[in-house]
Amino acid sequence: NLSMQAMQGEMEWPQLFATSRRMNPMTLVFFRGFSASVFVVHQLAHFWASRDEGLFYFIYVTHWTMILGTISECLLFHLASKGMQQMQEMLPLDRKSV
Repeated sequence: NLSMQAMQGEMEWPQLFATSRRMNPMTLVFFRGFSASVFVVHQLAHFWASRDEGLFYFIYVTHWTMILGTISECLLFHLASKGMQQMQEMLPLDRKSV
């Protein structure tokens, strides 16, 4: 049944992106947020240091790698925070008050 598979998929993605074997979900969100902020600050500093290059900045593969790495870290932070939020919403009412 397609609707059953869709429901199962909705329950699986928070487990994939908002949990870790080594950290609880809140620690993982903080870690992802810290990592994303380090990447964003590093990227902004790199843009500032290379501001004289203009559009030539984008011809280097290493620059694109940094840009895509920064986007990836920001998306991982977003997925971890939304996944944790969704996991908390799926908890039974008696467990939410704990």
